[in-house]
Amino acid sequence: MQDSNMPGERSRKGAHGFVHKASDPAELIVALRRLAAGGRYVSRALALELALGVGEREVSPHERLSKREFQVLLGIAAGLKTGEIARQLGISARTVTVYRAHLLHKLVLSTNTDLTRFAIKAGLLP
Repeated sequence: MQDSNMPGERSRKGAHGFVHKASDPAELIVALRRLAAGGRYVSRALALELALGVGEREVSPHERLSKREFQVLLGIAAGLKTGEIARQLGISARTVTVYRAHLLHKLVLSTNTDLTRFAIKAGLLP
């Protein structure tokens, strides 16, 4: 089938083969022969890289937090004191402090101000 720009027809332009840069020269010959015969080719190394990467996506740091850590983060970012967060969540003030320590560690931050800035930049506050 020839390349076509007619409306409704599928374009055949683009790459039909991919060979990983670390592939053996013999694999390049196999790929070229397959392409010359009208087929398609993807190197084994590249296919493996693609298969291992399927389903992976960049995850925001706050998406790695537990539900409770996220709730504590929002409370701190809203300017609530430890006791207020504890009352809202039905947990002890000591537990809020522990979650705060987890947040600082996981997000590689140092202070409540850093947590608040993080929440603002991530668009977590209304």
